[in-house]
Formats: sequence, structure tokens, C-alpha cells
Amino acid sequence: MPSLPCQTILLPVHQALANGTANQKGASLEAAMRLILEPIPGIWRIDLNTTDVFDAEEVDLGVGNLQAPDGVPFLPDVFLVECKNWSKPVGALEVTSFIAKLEERAMTFGLLVAANGITGDPNQRTSANERIAAALKEGRRIIVVRLTDLEAVTTTEAFVNLLRVRIMDLTLKRGVF
Repeated sequence: MPSLPCQTILLPVHQALANGTANQKGASLEAAMRLILEPIPGIWRIDLNTTDVFDAEEVDLGVGNLQAPDGVPFLPDVFLVECKNWSKPVGALEVTSFIAKLEERAMTFGLLVAANGITGDPNQRTSANERIAAALKEGRRIIVVRLTDLEAVTTTEAFVNLLRVRIMDLTLKRGVF
């Protein structure tokens, strides 16, 4: 799989996080995730900021996945990515909102990209961690990726492996780590 210059890709994300508006922060992380996901074999479509027909909810990224053997065959054919480029951890309310987006679309997987992680203690399953653990009992896997995780990624394969490890940890340990 190709190299992935995440340090370069994430530069606008860090700049927006430091002194951008809320819209600039979100748009920069969404654009970065698109650049990270596009080179993965089998990813055939990425829709940005799609609003449902009821004009009630917006999906940051909707990803079409052909489940290519050299891509992400362990992820569903369509999954959602929620991006939170915040200076603080994402709380339980926002995680619950993302879970609702998945539930309303009968989806089993979601990727939450939270610049500074989520609130609560994964071992005690408190706050946002508790919401993700509860969603797992309902058949929904939500994994969390932080900016520090993305900064360590240098190839598309490394990103895919990060997703694999997070899914395995979530499934076996029943928490976000």
C-alpha cells in the first residue's frame, strides 16, 4: 500500500485547531480523513457533509467500501466517519448522537475521529466510554482515533492496521483504548 504523509495531511488540521473557527476545524479534519481513506483499496466513494432527506442530521463522511481483500474487508460496505477537531475530549452527548446516526441507518460500524479522544475512563467505562461500551452490546462497533494516532501513521497499511487493532481491542476488551 502507498505511503501516507500524515504529518503533511494533518498540518491544516493543527492550524485550524490552534486558531480556526469551529467550521474551519471540522472541515480541515474531514478533508484530512478523506485524504487518508481515499488510497485504501476498495474505497470507492466518500461523501462529505451529507444531510438526510429530513434535513435533520448531517453525516461528516459516508464511506463506500467494496471490501477489497487488500483494503478493509473487515469493515462493512458503507460506514460513517464522525470528525471532532476539538481542543478537548468529545463527551458522552456527542457520542450518543453519533450512535443515533448509526442506529437510524441500521449500521454496525462507525469511526469517530476525535482530535483529543473522548471523555471518561475506559477501564471504569464512564462518560463517553460507557456510551461506546453500551453500543457494543447493541451490535454497533465504534472505534476512536485521535490526532496522535494519525500522526504516527506513515502508510495506508499502517492506518488499516490501526483500524484492525482498535476493532480487536474494542471487541475483546469491550472498551476504547
